[in-house]
Amino acid sequence: MAEAGEFHRQLEKIKSLEAENKRLRGELVLAEKLQQRLSSEESRYHSLIDCSTDVVWRINLDGIFTFVSKAVEEMGGYSPEELTGKSFSVFLEENSAQKVFKSLEKRNKGVLENKSYFFELTHMRKDGSKFPCEVRTYPVLNSAGDVIEIQGFSRDITDIKAAEERLDLYREQVSHTKRLAMLVTISATVAHELNQPLTVIRLLLQDCLLELSKVGNCEKVIEDINDSLIEVQKESMVIQRFRDVSKPSYDIAKEYQGDSGRILDKIVGLMSKTARRSNMQLIISSNMKEVLSCLDKSCDIEQVFFILIENAIQAAGGQKNRQLKINGYIEDDMIILTFTDDCGGIEQSYIDKVFEPFFTTKSDGTGLGLCIVKRILEVVGGKISVESRPGDGTTFFVKMPINAYNVGGA
Repeated sequence: MAEAGEFHRQLEKIKSLEAENKRLRGELVLAEKLQQRLSSEESRYHSLIDCSTDVVWRINLDGIFTFVSKAVEEMGGYSPEELTGKSFSVFLEENSAQKVFKSLEKRNKGVLENKSYFFELTHMRKDGSKFPCEVRTYPVLNSAGDVIEIQGFSRDITDIKAAEERLDLYREQVSHTKRLAMLVTISATVAHELNQPLTVIRLLLQDCLLELSKVGNCEKVIEDINDSLIEVQKESMVIQRFRDVSKPSYDIAKEYQGDSGRILDKIVGLMSKTARRSNMQLIISSNMKEVLSCLDKSCDIEQVFFILIENAIQAAGGQKNRQLKINGYIEDDMIILTFTDDCGGIEQSYIDKVFEPFFTTKSDGTGLGLCIVKRILEVVGGKISVESRPGDGTTFFVKMPINAYNVGGA
């Protein structure tokens, strides 16, 4: 009887073990299925990461890479194996690395919330070159909700930065165009308002000269009136420049059909007396008329000559024995003119500004002369540049295509 009872107990135990074994086999099959599913999901996850052009990475709280995606090869020149186990600072420029270090310190101290953060950092390629990146980070939590790693995505924004710079340049150009449009309006208005009273003053002074010529012992008065006429003429020229800035260059050129020799003589005649009064000597190369004869129309070049000569005279400031040498030659279908003075030069900090509207270092200057010259030349495909030796002198280089004025006229 006791043996039968023991047999029963053993039989029940065996049945229980078989049931437990069956259950365990079922759980094992389920675990295998879950493992297969997990492996499939992990494979898909890595596939997605590998297809991304962004670099996906993870670092521990000490800043050591625990994972880096394959995209780092193209973006930074590193293999994932080269960075894994290394400090993230290898992949970052020094200042950017400091930003991330500070962020990690705050996170370790519990200052930062467990949410994503955005940075704009400078990454370092393996060859030492730098490039800008957008970096977004996310905390990786364990089952207890503690941060154990930081996962991040780095996106190269070199092209975006370049586009932003082009957009900024475009905005600056639009703003510059608006300022020039305002300048044109102001110039036309000021010229119109001032031209008439100056003309009246000139005519009245001329009448005074005519009457005084009939009276004796008036030499000093006649001299003063002549000086006044010279000043009126100078102001008229300033006004003319204001008027010209509101006209297209080719329209100005159509006003004159004279030959280059006559125009050159006119310029020299107008400016030589003023130059002598300022103790400056104008020296013009003997082949200048021949060089200028390559231009079909001459009024634009008259403006260029007038403004650059007047600038040199003003720079001389009455100092003795100053010179302005004007040379010209033809090179590769381009007319090259050089205006070289020994009037003290231009400060290097001003060199890049001299062609900007309204920029002037003279207390009575308009800041328009060189701006007008630049505009005249650009219309015909030419350009102007400057070299200066502070304390010595300045040279302006004018370049224009041969027969350039055919471009704007027809």
